[in-house]
Parts: sequence; structure tokens; C-alpha cells
Amino acid sequence: MEPHDIVFHAEIVGAPFVLIKTEGKTAPERTINEAARLAASYSRAWKEMFSAVNVYWVNPDQVSKTPPSGQSLKKGAFMIRGTKNFVRGVPMRVAIGVKIDDKDIMVVGGPVGAIRHQTNAYVEVVQGAQKSSQLAKKIRHQLSTKVSEDLKRTVTAIPLEDIQRFIPLGRGKMK
Repeated sequence: MEPHDIVFHAEIVGAPFVLIKTEGKTAPERTINEAARLAASYSRAWKEMFSAVNVYWVNPDQVSKTPPSGQSLKKGAFMIRGTKNFVRGVPMRVAIGVKIDDKDIMVVGGPVGAIRHQTNAYVEVVQGAQKSSQLAKKIRHQLSTKVSEDLKRTVTAIPLEDIQRFIPLGRGKMK
């Protein structure tokens, strides 16, 4: 982490950090909201079927693994010192898509707004009970219907694991 980066975390135990690399520039509001959606959707709130969760963001120097004197932290825990900036009521929703360039294909996943702008075809995924293996097959099929005829074979040959890695906590459903 660099001092000018932005660190996001959903306000729930069992959430990953999301980091915006700002390179010293001010992050646009859209980028902040997309990072918050990513932090929310890949948190335990997805599995718990919360419709939304609050996400906060801080500067890297506010994150510490060292508790105040006389206190302790559980393994894997951290402390936030100072003011938290909140994005409230962040909905649970991601997109998984394919980026095609000269017959090369890459599966990408993340916030819907970001994926919509960088892919040739995408589907939205929301919380659900369908296992990632079954859902990945459906996603792959749906993506194949959204590309040109000459690319259908390429899309249907995508390994399911490439899609599964973007399904939050291994379960969901297509929107």
C-alpha cells in the first residue's frame, strides 16, 4: 500500500480489503462507489443474504494490526484509527463478462458499472443458492448468446473455473 491509496472494507466481520491505487490523484466518485460495491459483494454479507451493507474507506496509515497498549486483537483482525468515510447501503451485485481482443478472451468480474464498460458481453449476478459450478455453466452459456457467431465457440470453451473465481463466496444467481 502506498500512502495515497484508499482502503475499503465492508462493515462486517469476514470481508476483504479493497484497495484503490490512486497514484497520488483524487479518485472519482464513480471509482469510490465501484470499490465499495466490490467490497460489499465479496464480503460475508453476500452469504448472509443481506440486501445491502455499509462500506467504509480510510487512508492506509489508519489501518493497523497493532492494538493500543493493554489490548489485543484476534488473529486476522485489524484496527482503524481516526475517521471512517462511509458509503451507506451498498447493494450486493456483481457482473461477470468477457473481454475479447484479437481472438484472445479474458474473463473479468467486479462492479457492474466497471464491467459493463470494459467487456464485450457480461451478465449480472446477485445473491442466490445456486452453486458456483452450476451457475458458471449458465453464465458461460448466457455470455455465448451475447457475442458474435464467430466467437461463440471461443466463449463456450472458457474453463468454468475462470468464471467461478468471480462468483462471490461460491453461490449466487443470474439477474
